Amino acid sequence: MRISPKQYAQLLYEMTKDEKGVGLTKVVKTFIQLLIKNRALHTMPRIERMYKDYYNVQEKVVDVEVTAAREVAKKVMIDIGKQLGEKNIEMKVCEDEKLLGGARIKVGDYMIDDTLKARLTRLKLDLTSTKN
Repeated sequence: MRISPKQYAQLLYEMTKDEKGVGLTKVVKTFIQLLIKNRALHTMPRIERMYKDYYNVQEKVVDVEVTAAREVAKKVMIDIGKQLGEKNIEMKVCEDEKLLGGARIKVGDYMIDDTLKARLTRLKLDLTSTKN
């Protein structure tokens, strides 16, 4: 029977959820030995992605990605967290020099694009749709 990367990810979560320190290290070594034994070590990148998704669901963690033209102030990041009203937020902030201004905020599968380019595109659509 072949074990899918998703099943491995769920197994890894169950094995590690209550472990810390040396116990955690031991469990991870055992898990890697299992992958080697089953000739599934090559699936580790997929297992890692699926583990993160499964972990977030189990622990009720919300992934938030903020992309801005320059560094985002801590106060702004705190305000974003408050606006979302979530307790467990994992926030990743990226700088993109291609953006002229504004920001793009992605929460799970939902995205708010308030970049200057997006605003100009919306303005152009509004202006062209009112002509007709």
